[in-house]
Amino acid sequence: MSGEFALNAIGLVAGALGIIGFAKNNMPTQTDPAGAHVQVKIGLGEPGDSGNVAGGIDGVYAYDYNNAYIGRAQGGFIDVGGVLEVTVRQDTPGIQTDFLSVSATKDAPCISWISVSQYDGSPGGAWTGDIGKACGDYWYHAGGQEAGTFADPCPQEGCSWRPVCAWLDADHSADYPYGAMKFNVRAYGELSEDTVKAGEDHVCASTLWASDSGPINDKPAKREQRVRSSWMNSTLIVSSVSSQTATELCHHDKSWGPDFIGVDGKYCDMESKTVMPVCSDTFVRDCVEVDQQLNTLRKRTTTARRTVDGVHKTYDTIEQWD
Repeated sequence: MSGEFALNAIGLVAGALGIIGFAKNNMPTQTDPAGAHVQVKIGLGEPGDSGNVAGGIDGVYAYDYNNAYIGRAQGGFIDVGGVLEVTVRQDTPGIQTDFLSVSATKDAPCISWISVSQYDGSPGGAWTGDIGKACGDYWYHAGGQEAGTFADPCPQEGCSWRPVCAWLDADHSADYPYGAMKFNVRAYGELSEDTVKAGEDHVCASTLWASDSGPINDKPAKREQRVRSSWMNSTLIVSSVSSQTATELCHHDKSWGPDFIGVDGKYCDMESKTVMPVCSDTFVRDCVEVDQQLNTLRKRTTTARRTVDGVHKTYDTIEQWD
C-alpha cells in the first residue's frame, strides 16, 4: 500500500468510527475535466461465496453546494473485487460536487467504498462500507480489500485499514432495505475530522438512504435521514379537517409523508419542507392552485409586469380529506 494519502476518511477503528488515511491510489484516475470523477469499489467476499457480492450500479448523480442537480453518469456491472470509474457529465462544467447519489440495479452490489475527485483538484471525499455498517445498513466482510492505513498508533493487528462492504439492492430480493444512497462528499473528506468530532449521529446524518433505486433529491442533514417513498412523492393530500394545517406539518422536524394542503390555506412541499399560499380571490403574489382534472399543482408567480402560470408538480393521486 502506498504511503501517499489522498485525504482523510472515516472508518471503524476498534469498533468506533475514527479518522483513516485514505490511499491516493484508491481515488479515481480519470482525467476528463467535465465533472467529478467517481470510483465505486466492490468487496471481495470470503472464499467460496465471494461471487455474491458482485453487482450493478444503475447511475451516479451529482449535486452542487445548494443541492441542485448538476449531472449524471451511467453505471455498470462490477465484478468481485472490481471497480467502476465514471465521470459525471455536467451541463455546466466547473461546478464542484458537494453531494453524490448512487443507485443500484437488481444485482445487489456490496460496496467497499465510493471515492470522489473534483474536476479542479480541490478536496474530494470517500464514503466507506464502515459508515454503512455503523449507520444501519446490511454489511459483509470485504475480504482484505485495503483502502488505506490507520492513524498512529496502529492497532495490534497492523496498520492496514480494510473496510467492510455495505449492500444496495434495487428489488430487495435478498431483503436488503436500500436501493440507493446519497452522501455529503466533504463530510467524508476534508471535513472528516469535524464530522467525527460531532459524534456518530452527525456521521450518519451525512448519508441518506432510500428504498427505491434512483436519484435522491433530499439533502443529507443533521437529524434528518428519512427519504420519502415513491407513493409519497406522487400523492397530494387536500384536507378540510379543522385541526390539520399545512404550516404546523411543514415546520415540524419529525413530520414525514406526502405533500399537503391544509385548512390554513397553505401548501406544504414535504420534500423541501417549504410553505406556499394557496391561490384565492384575494391577490397573492406567489401561490399554488390544484387542478383535480389533470392531477397537477400549478404555481402562479406575479412580477411587476406579468403573471406566469405553470405546472409546479404532477401527482398520481390527489386525495380529499373531509
